[in-house]
Amino acid sequence: MDKYILENEYLRVEASAFGAELQSIKDKTTDFEYLWHGDKAYWARRSPILFPIVGKVWNGRMLYQCEEYPLSQHGFARDCEFEAINVLDLNRKFNYRFSSFSAMAFLLSSNADTRKIYPFDFDLYVVYQLEGRSVKVHWVVDNKTDGDIYFQIGAHPAFNYRDFDAEAAIQGYMKFNRSGHLSLTRLECGGYAAKERGDFFAQELGVPITKDTFAGDALVFENQLNSVSLCDKQGEPYIELSFDAPVVGLWSPAKVGYAPFMCIEPWYGRCDDSNFDGSYNNKPYINHLQKEETFKTSYVMNFIK
Repeated sequence: MDKYILENEYLRVEASAFGAELQSIKDKTTDFEYLWHGDKAYWARRSPILFPIVGKVWNGRMLYQCEEYPLSQHGFARDCEFEAINVLDLNRKFNYRFSSFSAMAFLLSSNADTRKIYPFDFDLYVVYQLEGRSVKVHWVVDNKTDGDIYFQIGAHPAFNYRDFDAEAAIQGYMKFNRSGHLSLTRLECGGYAAKERGDFFAQELGVPITKDTFAGDALVFENQLNSVSLCDKQGEPYIELSFDAPVVGLWSPAKVGYAPFMCIEPWYGRCDDSNFDGSYNNKPYINHLQKEETFKTSYVMNFIK
């Protein structure tokens, strides 16, 4: 597996061209590894990119223009080999100002295999940009179809708990950019959105992470948050994600008891509603590009001492 590395005086960041997936984010002073290492006993991935769907389509089938296409959970990008490209090419194409010393870029283009399960032509660019103690993740979806394209895209980075203790009553805390009562999207039927929403109370001092926190699968919040922090057992934040995505999911694999990590996942999309049988272009939070249009967005991971 080819490794691509960025580093400065604070952080060392490593990514792979397979899935354009982050492999490591390490503090160079403390040697603390922020990113989960992919132990399959808990979860074999580290920070997959979710494209062209987030979550599941009902019964594993996407319906578009009266045709059905098989799409597995979270789409296919995470299992594809990307091409490592020169960030300066993106500067010229999309008017970015990336430096080759502080950013690395990857490209996935549609091909004969992707068209069998997703009937659109696209270029998907992923850029990791290192700035101080932050990693900014850029996504660009370029419509190469001779017509409209529909898609979702999301992040799924997993972050290690500080001082993990499988027997601890509280593993750490979550803090949000707002407190009080939030509306929670419940998941049912093995990963689909239920019609009835739940209620979630976000304490100002942080929500404790216990063995029961993710017992009902992921916590999904729609149109309410733009920042989530992961805190240690003393309530001190050491990772903060900032985003403008309309949906964010929080997850850890509860079936194995305490896993040593938690995922903070900004999403431009989410799973189908339970029993959804509509066309793909009518999915919740679907993104739409007309011919030759481009989608550009980003989110930021800030790693606090």
